[in-house]
Amino acid sequence: NRDIVLLDREGRIIARLPVQGNVNALAVTPDGRTVAAGTNDDHVYLLDRFGSLLWKYRTGNSVYGVALSADGQFVAAASCDNAIYLLDGNGELLLRHQTGNQAYAVALSHTGRWLAAAGRDGVIYCFENQLASSSYSSQNVILKIAAMAIHDIRHGYILNPYLGFGRWFETFHRYLLHGHFDICQELLEEVRGQGYP
Repeated sequence: NRDIVLLDREGRIIARLPVQGNVNALAVTPDGRTVAAGTNDDHVYLLDRFGSLLWKYRTGNSVYGVALSADGQFVAAASCDNAIYLLDGNGELLLRHQTGNQAYAVALSHTGRWLAAAGRDGVIYCFENQLASSSYSSQNVILKIAAMAIHDIRHGYILNPYLGFGRWFETFHRYLLHGHFDICQELLEEVRGQGYP
């Protein structure tokens, strides 16, 4: 049917929001507090976890892709009007980029800093959202990311020292380019602590 339906863990309906077209795409924040939907009625809908409509934004055609930042403060949409949209948590337009054909897929990074989209023109579009945080706010998240990277480096080093070195430099360079200096610091501590030659 033409409803956005929210269910609890047992599959019971929490809320139902009628819309004018088929629901093509859904995205939910990791904490389940915010839900975005893209529909054939040319709208992006944002709801809270209880199914209350926070806002809706009209695009020029059907919306086939939606994505949310982890905190729900940024919403991305891919529309058949040959455009990619980035909206803030209040439904205000931050970016509308014209594509060469219909846009079907969109993704946002955890913080909403990076947006990627693709469509029928075969092009992958990438944008930086300057309004989003450039680094992870939680020290626990930083430590987990660094631990995963270090595990990969150690495994490579065991297989072949040159492979380990290559992974270390590649990983360090990637996080340095993206301004994740805390992760870079953890990688430097790994080199000092392990005494890699």
